Amino acid sequence: TFQKAFAHLYYLMLSADRVANLSELVVGNKIIEFEGFDKSSVMKQIDHISAIPRNQAINESIALLKSISKEDQLKCLAYVKMIAMSDGSFDESESDLLHNIGSNELNILPQEIDAIEKKLKQQVL
Repeated sequence: TFQKAFAHLYYLMLSADRVANLSELVVGNKIIEFEGFDKSSVMKQIDHISAIPRNQAINESIALLKSISKEDQLKCLAYVKMIAMSDGSFDESESDLLHNIGSNELNILPQEIDAIEKKLKQQVL
């Protein structure tokens, strides 16, 4: 379920600013490799979620996140923040997505995500 939650959030973040650039895809691939995720399974999840309305995709993502541990929730959110920031900017739509899911739905503080993100950056990138 952690892999599925990551795949959902990965797609949502890639599509948040309507521009998926190469650096975001490179970081996403590094995370998939680091976590030992099955890349073809992640891609199938992305295909699935890209075919449904965005609000439904967000709701599915939130449900998946609520079904995993807080540690894995933090990792997912930190990973998608790393992906979003890899192109040198953190677009308002990307920030809003992270805030709405992290703070509003999961009661996770931005500082918690930032702390995990710093650790993961050193390990993954």
